[in-house]
Amino acid sequence: MSERILSISGLRGVVGNGLTPDYLTRFAAAVGTIANQGTVVLSRDGRGSGEMVRHAVISGLLATGCRVIDAGIATTPTCGVLVTHLKAAGGIQITAS
Repeated sequence: MSERILSISGLRGVVGNGLTPDYLTRFAAAVGTIANQGTVVLSRDGRGSGEMVRHAVISGLLATGCRVIDAGIATTPTCGVLVTHLKAAGGIQITAS
């Protein structure tokens, strides 16, 4: 199993090797639990793996009763602005670094 790192910067790891659809769904469900059935903004970069990650994250969030606003492909600052503008409980940006 690949190493996953959780820090103030977010969750980091290799998609498909540690960051599996099952793990991502469970992680997003934990985030959704913290959001307490609120609205969560989701956006991603244009990388090919982003679509699989997006589906897993949406599944986890919806399983906890969250409302998901999928902003599609957008920058990290855009996700933050949308969270503030929409008064969302939080936001998830899917990107690599």
